[in-house]
Amino acid sequence: MVGSGLVGTIAGWFVSLSSAHSLPFWGLISSYVLNFFVPSGGGHWVVQGPFMIDAAKTLHASLSETSMSVMLGCAWNDIIQPFWILPALALSRLKLKDIMGYLVIPMIWVGLVYITAVVIWGYFL
Repeated sequence: MVGSGLVGTIAGWFVSLSSAHSLPFWGLISSYVLNFFVPSGGGHWVVQGPFMIDAAKTLHASLSETSMSVMLGCAWNDIIQPFWILPALALSRLKLKDIMGYLVIPMIWVGLVYITAVVIWGYFL
């Protein structure tokens, strides 16, 4: 991604879309969406990390807030796409469709908490 110039292009989108205070919010939202396509935490950071760090440096935003927002978006998505629960499902002989409805409400609540935290985070530090 770096060699092709894609990192710079995507970072430019985030720079034009956000400010130093709103970049963590957009990092959270984009991380949530990206995690549907790259569900591995390490692989997710390899894909999203370079352009989020470039955008944070350009906007003089907090690198730690930006990095944490990417991690929170990944964790938030793991509630609705729970690869972590597959061993328990195999042991209990349940299917993912049997538990998916129970995960929607926690996903909404956790999303509200994460979004609120990320939006007001910069005002307390």
